[in-house]
Amino acid sequence: MIKIAERAITVAAAGRKGGLALLSKRGKEHFAEIGKKGQEVINKRYPGMASTWGKKGGRPRKNNI
Repeated sequence: MIKIAERAITVAAAGRKGGLALLSKRGKEHFAEIGKKGQEVINKRYPGMASTWGKKGGRPRKNNI
């Protein structure tokens, strides 16, 4: 008997599925901890700029050439 292939999953759906699996496995505290570490790195690399970027809606990205 021939098996019918499953439908392809989008990148967004795969990311959502993985994120929800990690949430159920490790909990909200894990996400809070990694977010805090990320903010510390941003503050270390760009001191005093986080509040300025927050008012503008986020850190500016490099222009694509």
